[in-house]
Amino acid sequence: MTPELEVVDLVEAAIIADLQLDSLLALYVRGHDFAGMKGGDDPSDPTIDERLYTITVSAEDRGTFNGYAGISIVAVTIEIQRNLADQDPNGLSKLASLIDCRLPATQLADQSRHQAFSNNRLKVFGIMPITETETRSDQDLTRERTIARQFLCAQIA
Repeated sequence: MTPELEVVDLVEAAIIADLQLDSLLALYVRGHDFAGMKGGDDPSDPTIDERLYTITVSAEDRGTFNGYAGISIVAVTIEIQRNLADQDPNGLSKLASLIDCRLPATQLADQSRHQAFSNNRLKVFGIMPITETETRSDQDLTRERTIARQFLCAQIA
């Protein structure tokens, strides 16, 4: 018997599945609880190169949407970390832009992709921005971007 997944697990899995549809993003995306080495390297096998980027998807339950029983607010952060071996000065921005386009935070139904994340166990009603957590860091030789969104959703069955 499979364990019951929580709404945050379903949202995280739906986002990872969507990002993996893009051939470039699929090379780097991982869930926050990925069991292997996120950088792709293996200390016991030096022939395996590290990935140039690591994209980590994390989701956190923020409670129930005001006045709507069963509809949850799930905060999602996507961290993109650049490996120092990467020589492309625009690579990090390109990946951030691709992810931003796949997760448009808008209230306009014709410009939203929220339905792409719905499935037989999850219904997504909308994607909203979280501006206080979006960051850009270029210090200590580490380059990183964080993209943050809030999903309004409900777990089905």
